[in-house]
Amino acid sequence: MELNQALESYQDDWEPHLVPSPSSVEQCMRRSWFIGTGHARTERVPGSSILAMEQGKAEESIVETILERAGFKVLQSQVEIDHTKIGCRGGTADMMLYRESSGNPCVGEIKRLRMFGFLDVVKLGVKKAHPEYYTQLQLYMKALDVPNSILIVLSADYSALKYYWNRIRNYPENMIPPPVWTEEIAASIIHQEAAVYRAQKIEDLISTVGDAAMVPREFDPWEEKFPCSHCGFQSACKDAG
Repeated sequence: MELNQALESYQDDWEPHLVPSPSSVEQCMRRSWFIGTGHARTERVPGSSILAMEQGKAEESIVETILERAGFKVLQSQVEIDHTKIGCRGGTADMMLYRESSGNPCVGEIKRLRMFGFLDVVKLGVKKAHPEYYTQLQLYMKALDVPNSILIVLSADYSALKYYWNRIRNYPENMIPPPVWTEEIAASIIHQEAAVYRAQKIEDLISTVGDAAMVPREFDPWEEKFPCSHCGFQSACKDAG
C-alpha cells in the first residue's frame, strides 16, 4: 500500500504542462483550456499510468542505442523547438536523427503503446490510428524545418500481443509484428497549417475565455469512454455542461 501511494505521489511534483503544445493540439480543446488556465485536476492519475510513463522514459536510451545500430546518428536528444513558429507555448521533440542514405536530418519520436494501440498503428498507419501523434510530428517538422520524421513505436506488453495473435486470433506466427515498429512520415504543409490554426484557436480560448461552459468540448464526458475516462478534468467538464 505504501509503495502504491509513493508511486501516485509522483504527480504532485509534476511541472504544469504548457499548452497548446504539439502533443496536445489534437486533444480536446476544453481539456487544453483547463490545463492552460491553471485549473486543478479533479481526477488523479492512477499509479499504473504513472508507472507506464516512467518505464517509457527509461526505455529512451535503449531506443537510441538501437537506432545507432541500425545506421542512424542521434544528433540531439530532447530537442527544444521554436514553439512561436507553430502557435504553441512549448514543445520538446524526443530526438533529431541523421542517416547518411537520406542526406537530411529528421525528427525522431518514441511512443510506447499497449496492445491494441500498437496493432492499430501497424494495421492503419499513424495518421488514422493516432492522429494526435501525426499532428505532433507535423508541428515538430514545421518548427524545426525538416522534411521528414520517424515514429518509433514500442510494444508495451509484447507477451500479451503474442498471446492475442497466436491464441485468440490464430494469425500466422510468421506474420506477427516485431516489438519495435517504425513509420516514416513526410512533412505535409496543408496539415501543418491546419494544426497551427487549431493551436492558435486553443491559445485564444485560454487567453480570452473565463468559463469552461463557453469552451467547446469534442467528446461526451457522460459516456465514460476514452478519452474522457482518462481525462483529469472529467468531473469539472461535466459540471460545466
